[in-house]
Amino acid sequence: MRRALRGAAFSRPLSRARLRKASAQIDCTLNDFVLSGVAGAVRKHLEESGRDPALTRLTVVIPVDLHSPRSLKEMKQKGVLTNHLGTVSMQLPVAVADAAERARLVGRAMTESLESQEPLMQYKSLSSFHKMPQGLLVGCSIRRRIR
Repeated sequence: MRRALRGAAFSRPLSRARLRKASAQIDCTLNDFVLSGVAGAVRKHLEESGRDPALTRLTVVIPVDLHSPRSLKEMKQKGVLTNHLGTVSMQLPVAVADAAERARLVGRAMTESLESQEPLMQYKSLSSFHKMPQGLLVGCSIRRRIR
C-alpha cells in the first residue's frame, strides 16, 4: 500500500475585504471563491507534476449550518448555541482552467446542494448512530469513533 506524503502549506495573509470584492465581481460567495481557489491550486499541482487534471476527480465534504436565522437569534438571546451541522459533498472542478468559470461552477453546485435534502439527511443519518443500542454497533468500526 502506498503511503501518502503529509505536510502543511501556508500563504501570506489575504485581505477578507479583497476576497469578498473579488467574489462579488463573479457573483459567488466567499466560500465558493475559496473552494474554487483550492480547485485551482490542485489543478496547478497536477499540471506541474505532469498529470492531467481532466483525469482527476476531487470530492470534498463541506460542513453546513442547519440552524434557521430565527433559531440562531433565539439561541443567542438565551446565551446557548448548539451544533446542528450537516454536510454536503461535491466534486471540485479541477479540470476547468478558467478561474472565474471554476468559481461559477462551484457556486452552482453549492447552491444545488444547499437547496437539496442532502445536508439534513447527512445530519439525521449520522445522529442516528448515537441513538443506536451499543449491541448493534458491536464489530462496527463506527463504534470506536462514537465513544
